Amino acid sequence: MKPVNASKLTVTSKFGPRTYTYRGQKISDYHKGIDLIGGSEIIAVADGIVTSICNSGVQYGQACYVRLKHNNGWQTLYYHLKSGSVCVKVGESVKKGQKLGIMGATGQATGVHLHFQIDKGSSSSAIDPYDYIFNGKSFDGENTSNQSSNKSIEELAKEVIAGKWGNNPERKQRLESAGYDYSKVQARVNEMLAGNNPKPNPTPSVDILTLVKKTIRGDFGNGEARKKALGSNYDEVQRQVNLNLKAGLTRWDNIKLF
Repeated sequence: MKPVNASKLTVTSKFGPRTYTYRGQKISDYHKGIDLIGGSEIIAVADGIVTSICNSGVQYGQACYVRLKHNNGWQTLYYHLKSGSVCVKVGESVKKGQKLGIMGATGQATGVHLHFQIDKGSSSSAIDPYDYIFNGKSFDGENTSNQSSNKSIEELAKEVIAGKWGNNPERKQRLESAGYDYSKVQARVNEMLAGNNPKPNPTPSVDILTLVKKTIRGDFGNGEARKKALGSNYDEVQRQVNLNLKAGLTRWDNIKLF
């Protein structure tokens, strides 16, 4: 499915943790959707009902958007639309592929693009849209009512450690919104992180760069969990993490030691 009427789409910002420059300042946050460029006409990814819109906005101010509710339980959000381009109304039924508006740069946007988001009505329940857009994952018939039975605690714990569910309290909200038992998932995460503790008094052969990369990726959690997982390496790893984030280096292939 594609939220833009275009033969080719390019991702400019993925779902998940990110660091970027906005009006001269470095900002780190958890991206709740995926940013796309290519084409201009924004279209509905599935049949749905328009639940909210904004048709008047400016760059660095109010964003124009359309939000749709679908029969499968999910909602989709089309954000940063061009001011005055929204061509649907609240309560209107729309069909898959129907035009919703034009790509723009309203709101907190540094340039023209579409922020596309899939959630259950709020950003706290957002999921990664990538596979739906680029890998052919089915969306139209998907139902969230039995999502809690789709993944095991073990699978969820691994996803949490990889950073896919954010950090507390966001993590708790997102897991519970998706129908999962947060306490069980977090307990397993803690067990897994405890099992990954580096040995006391590590030898000089410890690969600090790999630890820094894994920390930025989310492998070691945050706060006390991270400190416990990294052991005596924590101070140096955290120092390097801070320097990389300050420099805007967050990809596995560009993170370095200072």
